[in-house]
Amino acid sequence: MKKQIRQLLILVTSLILLNTIMWSDFTNSANTSNKGANHERFASSSDRVVSIPGQLSSESNVVFTIDGGKGLVASFKEENGCDGRSVYSFDTLTGQVIDKLDTLNSNLSGVTPTRLTISSNDVLVISAKSNIPDQVDFIIVPINPDGSFAENNKVNSSFRVPLTEDE
Repeated sequence: MKKQIRQLLILVTSLILLNTIMWSDFTNSANTSNKGANHERFASSSDRVVSIPGQLSSESNVVFTIDGGKGLVASFKEENGCDGRSVYSFDTLTGQVIDKLDTLNSNLSGVTPTRLTISSNDVLVISAKSNIPDQVDFIIVPINPDGSFAENNKVNSSFRVPLTEDE
């Protein structure tokens, strides 16, 4: 029950943050209406294999930039077997890794990315599990047109989510 409550709180907070980002981009929605045409050119490249360092989980989700040209995924385990802390961007046509974001380089105390969400203006929201008890973390970072992470515009936030023992 405790785990389900934590997951629900992470989901709700993530949706609130994503909604805020999407509404802030609402005035620019006319600029993105023509980008949908690019999806067609990527539809025939489904036979590409992307080799991500480390290990993925069946619970790992993949998100794509608005033009479909870049994908983003978080690792479940690092290459050395430690808990995953990396988010990778990759080219959907070639399958090549473009960039890596290390969530441990943030101001937060050891976070493990659990869920990715992306806005219509290519801003990535990373929900993360913290090493600190009763805390959830979020990393919000724009994706540059080349698929790299705009780390100079990255925002980290933590929320204390106290949980009580089930009675």
